[in-house]
Amino acid sequence: MRRPRVFGLTGNIGAGKSTVAKILEQLFRIHVIRVDEVAEREVLKGHLCQDIEGILGTNIYRKDENERRVLCWKKVREACFASREAEVAFRNWLAETIWPIIEREIATLDTDVVFIEHALLYEVGWNVHCSAIVCVWCEDWVAIKRLVLHRNYSQSQAWTRLRGQMSGEEKACQADLSINTTNIELSELGDIVKNVVSHLRA
Repeated sequence: MRRPRVFGLTGNIGAGKSTVAKILEQLFRIHVIRVDEVAEREVLKGHLCQDIEGILGTNIYRKDENERRVLCWKKVREACFASREAEVAFRNWLAETIWPIIEREIATLDTDVVFIEHALLYEVGWNVHCSAIVCVWCEDWVAIKRLVLHRNYSQSQAWTRLRGQMSGEEKACQADLSINTTNIELSELGDIVKNVVSHLRA
């Protein structure tokens, strides 16, 4: 079985990256590996939980309905926001731990193309694994407005999240293709993504 071509999908928070991922899947039947989902699934394994506690502390779990400890990604984000050192350490650990798992998943896919969706693709150095990178970005004020309206962030929380990542504009400059959603309606994205896919497959 031939290995699929691997493309990266990244962008700043609130830009519409997840929406583009859904369009790739639903309209174009392209497989998308969401790094956050892989990480959440894998870090629940025993030795990985201990690793995370060593980096972020023990207050990152909640109890589920069966009184089992479950990693709480909200608390993980809060711990990362509170300490830049902890954030960098967790980010590096995640990159080293999760990428081999993603590689194994890619090897099992019977498809010609796969996208890796990760907001921190450049920050963790995974761009080197991709044939090309697509960046979805928007102006900061638009991202903040979306985070406040649709994700219940406060203005300060939204700014903190944005400052914790490479800017969308900077990522777009490094990417092979970019989609600026600042003034784009949701109904327009399908045609834009179609052009991106055609270009990558050419």
